[in-house]
Amino acid sequence: MSYETPSNKFLQPPSGEEYQPEYRAPSAYTPLHTFQLPKADSRQYQQQYGDLYFLRLAKLKPAAEKVGREAWDGFTQIAGEKARKVDRVLDVRQGALCWVTGTIYMDLPLKPNILDDVAKDNYAAAPPPRKTYLDPSNPDMTQVVLEDESGRLRMTGSMLRTTHLVTGVIIAVLGTENANGDFEVIDIKVPDFPPQPPRWEKAPTDKTASTIKRIENTTGKSSKIAFISGLGITGSSSDTLTLELLTDYLLGYTETGEEDDSPARISRLIIAGNSLGNVETITAAATMNGDAAAKKKAPKKYGYDASSYNASPITQLDNFLSELLPSIPVTIMPGESDPANFSLPQQGIHRAMLPRAKQYCSDGLPGDTSVEPGWFDNVTNPWEGYVDGWRLWGCSGQNVDDVLRYLDFADASTNGEGDGETSVQIMEAMLRWRCAVPTAPDTLWCYPFQTHDPFILQACPHLFFIGNQPQFKTVVVESEPRFRLDGPDTEMGNSADEPTHKLTFIACLPLSSPPPPSSLAVDTAVSVSEGDDAPERMIGDTNLFLRYDDDDDDDDEDDQPERERGRVIGEIELMIAEKRNQGQGFGRGALLTFLWYIVNHEGEILDEFAQSTTAADEGSKKRRKMKCLSVKIGKDNARSLALFESLGFEKRSPEPNYFGEFELRRYGLDGDAVAKLADAYGLKDYTELNYKGE
Repeated sequence: MSYETPSNKFLQPPSGEEYQPEYRAPSAYTPLHTFQLPKADSRQYQQQYGDLYFLRLAKLKPAAEKVGREAWDGFTQIAGEKARKVDRVLDVRQGALCWVTGTIYMDLPLKPNILDDVAKDNYAAAPPPRKTYLDPSNPDMTQVVLEDESGRLRMTGSMLRTTHLVTGVIIAVLGTENANGDFEVIDIKVPDFPPQPPRWEKAPTDKTASTIKRIENTTGKSSKIAFISGLGITGSSSDTLTLELLTDYLLGYTETGEEDDSPARISRLIIAGNSLGNVETITAAATMNGDAAAKKKAPKKYGYDASSYNASPITQLDNFLSELLPSIPVTIMPGESDPANFSLPQQGIHRAMLPRAKQYCSDGLPGDTSVEPGWFDNVTNPWEGYVDGWRLWGCSGQNVDDVLRYLDFADASTNGEGDGETSVQIMEAMLRWRCAVPTAPDTLWCYPFQTHDPFILQACPHLFFIGNQPQFKTVVVESEPRFRLDGPDTEMGNSADEPTHKLTFIACLPLSSPPPPSSLAVDTAVSVSEGDDAPERMIGDTNLFLRYDDDDDDDDEDDQPERERGRVIGEIELMIAEKRNQGQGFGRGALLTFLWYIVNHEGEILDEFAQSTTAADEGSKKRRKMKCLSVKIGKDNARSLALFESLGFEKRSPEPNYFGEFELRRYGLDGDAVAKLADAYGLKDYTELNYKGE
């Protein structure tokens, strides 16, 4: 019998073959207690929730204004009127071009209201939960409002139909007030990514005295983190097989055949909520089985029928955890269906409910930073912390599910519940909003915080995860958008987390005295004239980022044309910084020169990339050609789109992505192709000079 497929590996009988023992990678774990609430007797629920919105606005307004100021400083209309900043929404004047910062409020026709709660108390059947707050039959009922401490301003315009917004998001908006008193939106900016700390370093905003724990890894192999969610344990026999298969894999009882896939490399298991499913009471189960004795009403105590409580699900979860914990540390978050408080942040599942697993807990109380966490850590939802030096932020899914109800992502294939691609788009939007739970407290219950908003992302996580989504999906996002909408020759800001595999050239103004023809040789050192490379003559830069292609539709390379084969994609960035240097051809010249360098040194670039990353397989190390060159440009940046399209870059899709960007790719680039392009645009020759500054 053959066991070649991965699924059959779990069904193999014991082979009797002896294996060398493997040791699990150590876990360096430092939880942050950002979402730990005060003790129950110290919690206050009498205060108003409006304070939470004002705290959010006060914290994120400077970040949104900074992005808006960079984008709109000097922006003018056709009539020559310059945009001015106003401090409050009530300071907007009719017909004046201005921009203002505030909080989004969405007035949607199907949003929950107090009448729903009244209906639950007066009718046997409560209104069914809504999958969306939108009314597709009457889109005019949807109103988008910008508010701050002074008042509200209703917004309108086509920009709102193409930009996804939800209640609680802080934005800067550019436009004019029309005769109806509505604000006609021209452009929108969000706070964008917060600063990201380097690995093994705490963020300056972390309010904890503990340092990031660091453990020496003597195995020589990088560790991995396992994520699971939605176990949905009901206590029935149907749970047994799936839990046993999962246990066997995590404990290394199943042979994977691949060293990189060895469970021994998993340093920690994170359970992201909904460990328990819909549980039947003992009485209900017995009724279905026709047990007349069990149907008899038992006396109640404290309002509950003790005899109908079904402890099987929590017992089965406890057994599952206790079997894993001697081998692997576990962090467990509560979810919507778990025994914890319903409003966010949910506090950890009480360890008393897991008597076997709690033996692996620390001796400290929840939130006690003076005690080192144990191998079993029952944490809050949401939760953030450091694992193996990486900063993690995660939630069990309520935040994404609620945002989906505001947006028109539903289609027939997903039954109105979104898909994996939609979820990661929303997650990226949350990072750019700097708020991971924007709809709380409007349509997502939460604690009424008075001194701070814990849902604001003070630091950008290295890993942002959400549990209980329709599909498993991962994506790598960059800390800043590739191109700004206001950059005529392509502009971009500095990334807060620069990728490792990066090739950069600084573009300067043309030399004041070009070197003589006899010196135009690669092996000749040429000293530039004094001041030719001075900072004031630097006009921009060009960058090449290398990454492995992770497109789902490109997995089968044998079915692809020869030009599309290969795993490495080169992403290009081009920046001409100051407006006085834009529109003069410097961008095209710098880009053509950069392309010329890439095609002349492609093999060397790929060799260095393959040697410096452990992600490359042997096949990719032998390849000497990139799959393609790629660039991302905002849909309104017509000059940049025209520049790259004139050099043979083609749009991958006729429609922009979620953030209004087109991705353009260039296949089959070689020296002859670049030479023809350069000749067509007046760049007659290309010569490399060894740089030697004075």
